Amino acid sequence: MSDSPQLPLSGVRVLDFTTTIAGPSATRLLADFGAIVIKVESETHPDTARLSSPFAGGERGLNSSGYFSAYNAGKRSASVNLRSPGGRDAVRHLVNHADVLVESFAPGVMDRLGLSDEVLREWNSQLIIAHHSLQGQTGPRSRQRGYGQLASAMTGWFDITGNPDESPVGPYSAFTDFIAWPILASSIVLALESRDGGDPPLVIDHSHVESSAYFAAPELLRIQRDQAVERAGNAESYAFPSDAFPCRGDDEWCALCIEDDTAWAALVAALDCSALRDDARFSTDSSRRQHSTALLSALREATSGLDAEELEARVRTAQLPGGRVYKAEDLFRDEQLLARRAFRRLPHPVLGDHAVVAPAFAIREIDSGPHKAFPLLGEDTEYVFREVCGLSDEEIAQLAARGAFQ
Repeated sequence: MSDSPQLPLSGVRVLDFTTTIAGPSATRLLADFGAIVIKVESETHPDTARLSSPFAGGERGLNSSGYFSAYNAGKRSASVNLRSPGGRDAVRHLVNHADVLVESFAPGVMDRLGLSDEVLREWNSQLIIAHHSLQGQTGPRSRQRGYGQLASAMTGWFDITGNPDESPVGPYSAFTDFIAWPILASSIVLALESRDGGDPPLVIDHSHVESSAYFAAPELLRIQRDQAVERAGNAESYAFPSDAFPCRGDDEWCALCIEDDTAWAALVAALDCSALRDDARFSTDSSRRQHSTALLSALREATSGLDAEELEARVRTAQLPGGRVYKAEDLFRDEQLLARRAFRRLPHPVLGDHAVVAPAFAIREIDSGPHKAFPLLGEDTEYVFREVCGLSDEEIAQLAARGAFQ
């Protein structure tokens, strides 16, 4: 069965035991393309993102988090207390009717819950198992717990982010969660393809840290070439100037990235600024870099007299890489994002009609999700065990009596 039979992952059933961003983002993509994703959590152990702001109406609650909404739209929620006497049996019924199980507990937790790979495969020999953890299932630090901020520090991102001669500031939020999850999602799709081709089902060991280090490849290459890697703010080695420049108004900015003399000449013409055009110090790339302090000061003075929208229009007309620095609320009004349906507005009993980010790519022949908002905690428990697992009223009542659904 599938909510969206025309989608490529229609009929695939995924058990989602993940939390926060990386794991839920991977499973949400599967749901967007047709998989039935059953989020397994409970009031005793909810996804921590359910208690992360912002909250609808400013009131903290398990079913009112906009943060949780972003990574769990399109899923179903089955409440299972894994530490209850009936929890393990409830999971057994779910596993018997699943294609994939994805979990993000610290290594060793699944074993302690009686849900080792061997047990899961004994219940369902065709089950694909995906483990997502900070540093993988093996190695001397595999048991270390942590989130994306720690992974950013451990993979060099903090070291290279910030202004020169200042302490590291780290990239935005749990940055590595946002770049690691596509690798997890890709590995699951690969495992499904492999199994459908007749190969044995795979066990995936996904390391958050290793995925994050993968995206630090340019810095790693520089180190191998004995080149210095230093914090440089918004500067880029291949372009100067490259920075955000102030515009008229409060906290209004425009980003510019000028790669060569031709681009610089186009920028000066677009700004119609004699101070930049007539100063011999700014005539060549090497000279501009040599007199960087004077150039940046003059350029900031030139941009500060323009509205950000006006500067953006001039930059676009000159076909230069640059544009206004958007605030979050600007994204909902951006004509390009609106034209590409980057946001889907979905109804929800607590959040009401709200925007959810759609997949970052489109396939012309496919109307991918999300088609429904995130589930209330446990709202699909009865449906999942009755319709998906095929349990009788008596069997469901027995599990409930043993605390399985608490």
